[in-house]
Amino acid sequence: MSAVLWVRLSPRLHTSCSASDPPRVFEWGNSKGNLKLRASRITFRISLSSSVLAFARKQSNRRRMQPLAVVPDKRIRRRFLAVGNCFWRHLSLFVIVASWTWGALRRWAPREINGWTLGHFFKVALLQTAGTWVLLWLLLKHDGQKVSDLGLRKAQLKKSFLPGVLFGLGILVICNVFIPWLTRHWFSGPEPVQMENWFRSLEAIPAWIFLAWIAGGLTEEASRAFILTRFERTFGRAGLILALILSSIIFGLGHLYQGQAAAFTLGVSGALYAMVYLRRRSCWEAAIAHATFDTIAITMLFSVYLRRSG
Repeated sequence: MSAVLWVRLSPRLHTSCSASDPPRVFEWGNSKGNLKLRASRITFRISLSSSVLAFARKQSNRRRMQPLAVVPDKRIRRRFLAVGNCFWRHLSLFVIVASWTWGALRRWAPREINGWTLGHFFKVALLQTAGTWVLLWLLLKHDGQKVSDLGLRKAQLKKSFLPGVLFGLGILVICNVFIPWLTRHWFSGPEPVQMENWFRSLEAIPAWIFLAWIAGGLTEEASRAFILTRFERTFGRAGLILALILSSIIFGLGHLYQGQAAAFTLGVSGALYAMVYLRRRSCWEAAIAHATFDTIAITMLFSVYLRRSG
């Protein structure tokens, strides 16, 4: 049985034919040797092409079965990097805002302090003081500064003592004479905290001296100077004014356990301490003024409660 195969012979297979020759007809019965050779070559090419196609199909199926690697968009990565750099650059500012938020939430939460003893109150103040100084040191180191850059240089201490005492006396008069007279109809009702038990023993005087000079005077004013300078570095003069207002409000809320009137008065005193610091950028003056205020106030409370206890 003969079959007809239509192919175009290439010059390599048949030297007597050119590429422009028309296709020729071969029968299986004619030129058996040449035809078998050509047919075997054609079969080899067909089988090779089919094997290549089968391999390509297998590879494509494998690629489909494998999970595709998720490549994040470059824009998204850039945004994350920008947010991270901003957070790291302004880390001190974020810590200040977080501490303000936490402090405000704590003040609104129910908190019974009437049952506290002086020892417990002193422990809480001591832990807060130590934690504040550690945090200040770390954040200042992050910003490339030292504690002395807040206005706590040794050379400023002697020059700041007398002005600090005078400013403390002036703030004491304003907060205990002028502001109570001005706000005498604003707040009514009894004070929520009774502190007689904290001032009935002379043994408590060393603890109160520590609270007045270290925890109250130096630590709080160093924190205030840090807050003012961080906002000023980031937002300029507007940030300085904003920090002065917000820090005074938070300072007043921190003394809300003494009553609403005391919290308002001490909030105003916080703004006055900030102005004392900004006068010469000396944290010593503000700390000494604060300590003078607290020392006189504690002395008055001791005199009143010791006289009542008799």
